[in-house]
Amino acid sequence: MVDASELERCFESQNLIEKQFTFGDDSFVILIVRDPESLPKNDPLGLTFTRNRERLLHEYDISRLWAYEWDSGYVLSILLLYLKSFVCSKSVIELGAGRGLPGIAAAHIGADVTLTDFSPSALSFAQLMIKANSVQDNCKTAFLDWTNLPTTLQTYELVIACDVLYTKGKAKSFAETLVRVLENEGTGVLIDAENRTFPAEFESTAKLLGLSVLQHHLPRVHHPLCVENYFICTEVWHTAAESLPKRKQFRTAFQEAVKWFTRSYSCQDQQ
Repeated sequence: MVDASELERCFESQNLIEKQFTFGDDSFVILIVRDPESLPKNDPLGLTFTRNRERLLHEYDISRLWAYEWDSGYVLSILLLYLKSFVCSKSVIELGAGRGLPGIAAAHIGADVTLTDFSPSALSFAQLMIKANSVQDNCKTAFLDWTNLPTTLQTYELVIACDVLYTKGKAKSFAETLVRVLENEGTGVLIDAENRTFPAEFESTAKLLGLSVLQHHLPRVHHPLCVENYFICTEVWHTAAESLPKRKQFRTAFQEAVKWFTRSYSCQDQQ
């Protein structure tokens, strides 16, 4: 793993921006990489990722994907903070955490959080985020490769992820990972940009694994931190736990949160 102090030295030369993320009475620090392409290519991934539909084709180095600002992270963070009374006591794992923004939001309000990623650089940067927000007591990082899962894995009450369904292969391996880490009465919450996601591939795999999937297509989002506007919010749970108390309670609260988000951040409401 890249030493956190090495990353800090990289950012001494103007490459790091610090912002405050505020929602209601809650506020925490966001660290943003000014120029991800300036970071050393030190992760063992010889792949490229093409991001397009409404924009010109542009190749991103996968070893630096974690360093970009993905708007889905802001959307999920807002939903988690809105659900503060439910999230604050939960055990939470963020899969493909990258900078770990939603996980940090959950830790800020008291959840016991584990930020996981395959990228050593992402995990080191997430450690900087943890330090910047003084949540070391209830937030940690861990390496997790969805294609090579350990024999035993801890389960969590809440599994969160953002922009992880951008290839068919990842949709399948993500579903296989989610079912392993999701507690019996737990819930998975995914936010993905609508223009680069493979929900059908994820849903078909999830159902074969005994998971239920409910997708909410959020309306055009108006938020100062978001450049992208359209998102898919996916709720996942063990089908066998459909009628169990904890599952029903969180589902009711989450559906209310989605309705609230739609009312509050729809572009139509801003005109």
